[in-house]
Formats: sequence, structure tokens, C-alpha cells
Amino acid sequence: MQLRPPPPCGYEAADDQAVQRDVAKRTRRPSTHASYEQMFHLYINPKIGKIQLDKLTAARVQG
Repeated sequence: MQLRPPPPCGYEAADDQAVQRDVAKRTRRPSTHASYEQMFHLYINPKIGKIQLDKLTAARVQG
């Protein structure tokens, strides 16, 4: 059986993965996690949420 790589997805799709949220929830206070999540939804996701991960560069994040 040959495994295929997953299809490309945008950062927005990656946000929905429980793994990313669980790390912050287990290692930070609930208020800190809520603050991180709010910042992500207000500032990061609107700017780079539609960019495919393989197309995401430092210049696109900084610009």
C-alpha cells in the first residue's frame, strides 16, 4: 500500500485541527489560550488564511 501526501491546504484549514489547539490548552492558562485564539482570528487568519502552506513564505507573513 502506497501512501499519498495529503492535498495542499491553507493555513485556515490547519487551524481547525485539534492538535494545534490542544498544545496551547495543555501548556498555558485558559485565559492565555483564549488570548492566543483571539489574536489568531483577528490578525493572522485574515492575512494568511487563504494561502496554501506550501506557498507560505516569511515575506508573505511579514508583508
